[in-house]
Amino acid sequence: MKKLAILVTILLVQGLVYAQNAEVSYSVHMANVGWGGYSSNGDTAGTEGQGRQIEAIRVRITSDITGGIRYDVHAADIGWIGWKYDNDIGGTTGQGRRIEAIRVQLTGNLANSFDVRYQVHMADVGWGGWSMNGEDAGTTGQARQVEAIQIVLVPKDNADAFENIQFEPESAVLRASEKAKLDKAAEILSKYPDKKIQIGGHTALAGTPAGRIRVSRERAQAVANYLLSINALTSDQIVIQEFGAEQPVGDNKTTAGMRLNRRVEITILD
Repeated sequence: MKKLAILVTILLVQGLVYAQNAEVSYSVHMANVGWGGYSSNGDTAGTEGQGRQIEAIRVRITSDITGGIRYDVHAADIGWIGWKYDNDIGGTTGQGRRIEAIRVQLTGNLANSFDVRYQVHMADVGWGGWSMNGEDAGTTGQARQVEAIQIVLVPKDNADAFENIQFEPESAVLRASEKAKLDKAAEILSKYPDKKIQIGGHTALAGTPAGRIRVSRERAQAVANYLLSINALTSDQIVIQEFGAEQPVGDNKTTAGMRLNRRVEITILD
């Protein structure tokens, strides 16, 4: 079953972006590969688990709103290179120089209408969690290569919906604050009554593998039950997936990273 749009953060990114007539797309230059094709709206550009470093990126915006996008990369043995604009090459090619971090910002009226969110997949770490509006994503001074990137535009009015549904350790109980996030997400999900909706539960790296699978399944089911209770979805639409700790977005060696990993993600399937 094909994924239509990943709700990594309880947000129908693709539906919102197209509704607002703005799209971000991006391409990466990989070691021993060269430039890949363009990915867009939260799709992954690059590779995971192949040890293939990104050496340069290009990012562009298609929109009827005035403004553009700029981005900077931190390259090995150089540091921050300086801002590049609207599909210029950020980084180096043919020098074997890895990118270790990126930062991205919108310009003009686009910056008044949208936040830009982005994350990087790092060697020996995985996905590092979302940064926004010029914040650093990745590491500097740790010789850790970036291997993939994801970038999305989020309308300012939906900024709160971009956050993951979070849980306490070993818990699958939905707090009031998380129900409020789901209420906002439900407004978007209810517009897709003919689509299957994958609800995926995740945990931090704690306890046993079997226990992590159980807790992640219970978290996914808790979100599904709440969405059913407010008539955002029907039971025929829902596909429950339990991932345990296999897809971290934060560092399981830190308290903050473990908190990020205790989450539920929603995906529109086609």
